[in-house]
Amino acid sequence: DLALRVLQDAKKSGLRPRTDTYNAVISACAKVQEIAVVFKLLSEMQGLKVQIDVVTCNTVISASAEGRHWQWAFQMMDDMRWHSIEPDLLTYSSLITVLSRAELWQLAIEVLLTMQAEGLGANLIVFNTAMDACERAGQWTSAVD
Repeated sequence: DLALRVLQDAKKSGLRPRTDTYNAVISACAKVQEIAVVFKLLSEMQGLKVQIDVVTCNTVISASAEGRHWQWAFQMMDDMRWHSIEPDLLTYSSLITVLSRAELWQLAIEVLLTMQAEGLGANLIVFNTAMDACERAGQWTSAVD
């Protein structure tokens, strides 16, 4: 709430917030699970032609996990590609977390395989999150395989 007020005050004062300003406010809103506000700010950024970056995208994808909005997370991945932003380890890890919480274990495994095919090595956290997706869906044998 305070972060939003500061952003609004800055705009009222004639200042043009930058990417890092929006990223900070989006992150603050995501932490308190204001998912609708996160997407409103993202839309505002795009409308004002404020460049989004990998931090913006990762924050939005992570926020999608809190509301179990896995479709929004995939949309953000599409937006990343459209803006020529390369997904990183955190991007894929966050997406797998979203899918795990939505109990979409097959998609989580597909994302893991895509990540590896694109040359990004998964770490223990990513593998654990993918296994968690399988476990949440009652697919222990898939997690073990």
